[in-house]
Amino acid sequence: RRHTRLQGDWSSDVCSSDLQFSDTWKGEIDLEIIDIFGRPIYDDKLNNNDGSSSHEVDISSSNDGLYLIQLIQGEKKAMFKLVKE
Repeated sequence: RRHTRLQGDWSSDVCSSDLQFSDTWKGEIDLEIIDIFGRPIYDDKLNNNDGSSSHEVDISSSNDGLYLIQLIQGEKKAMFKLVKE
């Protein structure tokens, strides 16, 4: 069972949040946040070697709107919708 939790206040003026992963996502994770036109606004490789760590993501410089958060690790993929107001 995959367990990924997105935690934080994405709609604040700062618009930063912590991504927390369980041990099913142990290792390196590709994180990409794209806008509704498919343009990447944030791209990073996260190190989750501990198997249960959190990573801060800051998209405060991006415009308000709808975004997609995509996590990829080998064959595993997860996608989340983000509305920044």
